[in-house]
Order: sequence, then C-alpha cells, then structure tokens
Amino acid sequence: MDIVFILLLAIFLFAIIYFAVRLAIIPLLYKSEEVVTDNQDFGLIYLRDIEVLNNTELEDVIKFYSDKNSKMEDYKQYQKYVKVLNELKEFGYYTDEAYFIKVEKLKKHFKID
Repeated sequence: MDIVFILLLAIFLFAIIYFAVRLAIIPLLYKSEEVVTDNQDFGLIYLRDIEVLNNTELEDVIKFYSDKNSKMEDYKQYQKYVKVLNELKEFGYYTDEAYFIKVEKLKKHFKID
C-alpha cells in the first residue's frame, strides 16, 4: 500500500509541476510572437515579398522610417531635458537668462527648429 501511495503521489506531483510550468511558459511564447509581428521592418519585408516594393524601394522606406523614429526619439529626449531645466528654473537654480541659454543649447544639440 505504501508503494502505491508513493507512486500516486509522484504522478500527482508530476502533473502539478507539468501544468504549472506549461501555464507559465505559454504566455511568454505568445508574447515573443507579438514582438516579431509588431516589428515594422517585418511588415515592410512582407511588402517586398508580395512584390509591392522592390529592394531599392524597401531600403529607402526602411531608411525613411528609421530616420523618422530617430527624430521622434530625439524630440522626446529634448522634451525631457527641457522639463528638467524648467523645474530647475522654477526652483530658482537658474535665472531666466541662463534657462533660455540652456534651452537654446539643447535646441542646437537636438536640431530643433
């Protein structure tokens, strides 16, 4: 009777561990697939595969989107730093004149018009 109990307990523990690991891994598998399908270049390559874009056009479009994303990232960084400078000005760390000089330097660095 003890051997049967140990065998049933081992099967029961195996089943619990198996389903726990399975439930933990399944969302990760779907998450990684979403990352691949959300990649913009993947969609652009599909346009080449169905012959909407040729290779030269594909390279130009990828460059266009990467430049656009780079400019957006630069602008986000610029906004973040302007916010920091603004808070420092509000706390009295910078005078208005010093603040505007720093903001102009940021504009030049991030090429903001």
